[in-house]
This record gives sequence, structure tokens and C-alpha cells, in this order.
Amino acid sequence: ETNEDILQQTALEILDMSDNNLSQDFEGLLQHKLQEINERSAQGLLQQKFGTPVQKMHQIGRTGPNLTQLDSKSSFGIVIREETEILAEESFSSIRANCCVFRGKWMYEITLRTSGVQQIGWCTNDTIFSEQGGVGDSLNSYAFDGKRIKKWNINSSNYGKAWMIGDVIGCLIDLDNGDISYYRNGEDLGIAFSSINKQKNQNQN
Repeated sequence: ETNEDILQQTALEILDMSDNNLSQDFEGLLQHKLQEINERSAQGLLQQKFGTPVQKMHQIGRTGPNLTQLDSKSSFGIVIREETEILAEESFSSIRANCCVFRGKWMYEITLRTSGVQQIGWCTNDTIFSEQGGVGDSLNSYAFDGKRIKKWNINSSNYGKAWMIGDVIGCLIDLDNGDISYYRNGEDLGIAFSSINKQKNQNQN
């Protein structure tokens, strides 16, 4: 199923729903369908990348609440504007999600509100965020920065392509093979890290 197929089907569903119930909050309906597009697009990318269906949240390989959200308790220098939107207030502002993955293949996406310096990726649950470092600045954390076009795991090296405001960055982790890779607006940027470090207590985040 291509993104074009998803958009066409979604448009038809919106028209059908609005015809059947004209009093329904159309803006709310549209937001709901757009969220479905994002979720289904991410699932399609993951299946295309690894050739296997997306793991559902309750399946083996993941711990934590069923609903994935930003974990304010893990943050440093971060203001959560909404459930899925954050504002950085420090040089190394960082935050994790409220769940951990330790087996299988997983992906999340971020829509950029700035084209500036950011390090986006994965880290183990014991990674400490501070004014001296965030994701990618420690042995057990890995990041991509499209402003500097580099990948980070303590040290940096060239990787990926430059990003722009509005880009959707997909962050993929294959815990079975120990790889991390990235997408930019659906384009595969290739494997960034191999043989990654994983926590033995099943708290990979």
C-alpha cells in the first residue's frame, strides 16, 4: 500500500463520513485521519525496510504503558507544549519516551519544527542527560543530526542528508541484528550504526 493509496482512501473516507454526519466536527475528523495516515505510513516504511509486519505495542519486545508518550521525568531542559510537541530551552535539551524496547524491529517518526542542530535517535534507559550531553553523546546512545549531516555515538562521522523544517525523520532500530537506520521523508538514508550496545536487563529505549 503506497502513500498515494492511503491518501486517496482517506479522502474518500472523510467525504463519506462528512456526508453521513454533517454535524460532526470536521476539523477533529480530519486530524484523526491525518494521524492514521502517519501511523500507516510508518508501518509501511518499517515493513518495506525489514520485510516483516510492524510489531504491535502489547507484543513481546516492549515494556511500558500501551500508549507511547514523552516522559517528562527523563527530560533535561525540555518544555512539553503538547503530548507530542516539545520545546528545547538548553544547549543539550533531551527527553525519552515512557517505554522501552528490547527485541524486534521498531520505528518512530519526528516532524521537524526547526532545521537547526538536533540529535535524534535511541539510547539505553540508564543514559544520563545533562548540560554536557544528550542522545549520541554517550557510549549507549546513538543519534543523527541533519543540520551538521553527521551521526553521533560519542564521536561523529558523516551520514545522511541535510534536513529542513517540516521534514519527517524516521528512526528505526533492529534489535535482532543490532542496527539503527534513518529515513527522511520516506527516503532510506541507510544503516547508521551496527553492533549497537543494548542493556541486558531489557530496558533498551
